[in-house]
Amino acid sequence: MTSHYVIAIFALMSSCLATAGPEPGALCELSPVSASHPVQALMESFTVLSGCASRGTTGLPQEVHVLNLRTADQGPGQLQREVGH
Repeated sequence: MTSHYVIAIFALMSSCLATAGPEPGALCELSPVSASHPVQALMESFTVLSGCASRGTTGLPQEVHVLNLRTADQGPGQLQREVGH
């Protein structure tokens, strides 16, 4: 169940990042985090050179996306999952 949840969130975030911009007339509403909407997100963006930082080659620039997803009630039995794209 958890892996399906992670894949669904990853697919949603990937589709949002793949768009060139907001569609005309589309509004983005922020919902409060609660039991019915337990997903929180933080987006950080920075630029690095190709090579060791991106594990690419110096001739070909590479872009790295790391999504770190976890549940709000992080306990000792909960695993932290990291998805790279």
